[in-house]
Amino acid sequence: MRIGKRLAATTALLGALATAGVLTAAPASADVGIRLSNSLHNVGVYGYYNAGSTKVADDLIYAQNDGLDADCWSTDPKAQDLGNGNLWYHTIAEYHNTAGYAQYKYGWTYAYYVDRGAHKSNIPNCGY
Repeated sequence: MRIGKRLAATTALLGALATAGVLTAAPASADVGIRLSNSLHNVGVYGYYNAGSTKVADDLIYAQNDGLDADCWSTDPKAQDLGNGNLWYHTIAEYHNTAGYAQYKYGWTYAYYVDRGAHKSNIPNCGY
């Protein structure tokens, strides 16, 4: 079957399922893009919400307008306090603008170093 026919058949099937009420709308993604806005720090991306854990991505650099996508935040009691609370963003992508690339690795970034926690209200609590 040619690609055009497959696409048409898939579209028809999805339309029929939606009409029958089998498909429901999925909730919108809660991912939020955050540009580094705290000029005091560059940001490490760690495997756990602890600066002593292994880095999973290259550091994000404020002077290079780097940023990240976060899908939730945590203040788990086990999350390390680096001097300004224990709020960490669960990071799903890291944007290195001057270098011209993105990394899509899950990790944790210390929220105060990213934006002083300003985006906490825009994304849900991770629950862990």
